Amino acid sequence: MPDGVQQKELESSLVERIKGSIVEYFNGNALLDCPFRKSPSSLPAPVGKYVAVRVEDVGQHGSEMQPPPGNGAKFVFQQVATVSFTEVEGDGEALRMVRNLIQRKDFRDKAGAEAGFSVWDFGSIIPVDTFDGEFIVRQWRFTMRVNFADEITEDVPKIESVEPLTLTGA
Repeated sequence: MPDGVQQKELESSLVERIKGSIVEYFNGNALLDCPFRKSPSSLPAPVGKYVAVRVEDVGQHGSEMQPPPGNGAKFVFQQVATVSFTEVEGDGEALRMVRNLIQRKDFRDKAGAEAGFSVWDFGSIIPVDTFDGEFIVRQWRFTMRVNFADEITEDVPKIESVEPLTLTGA
């Protein structure tokens, strides 16, 4: 990074905060009859029904927003992440409830505000059953897009004077 530039937070830690706040919201409020897990994880998968929360991709929305001159100026970059929810060994009903609950003010005020994201839109709930050679694992999945910002802090010098512009015409 150039001298004087400090990245406030690494993208990966922001992404982990998004997943973590979602998982914590649903597990902490015991809103559904199954546990939520961040994915990927080094923890073994729970036995039976659970919901895995994963960030599949992160793209930039728009371009850099430049701050006015001054010390500690913040350059902001808007990001859009696709978050997937996969219900394992369920019938899709848990995902319908998840999709309903994340549209409520309580979710925005707790999970969204804590991790600094807002929900943009949702995909359809679709079956994604897998066959491992011996048995079928029933799975349902949907995605949502969320918006969050990366900030880079840097001192931006003030313009002390401007040379007059002389126009010459032909």
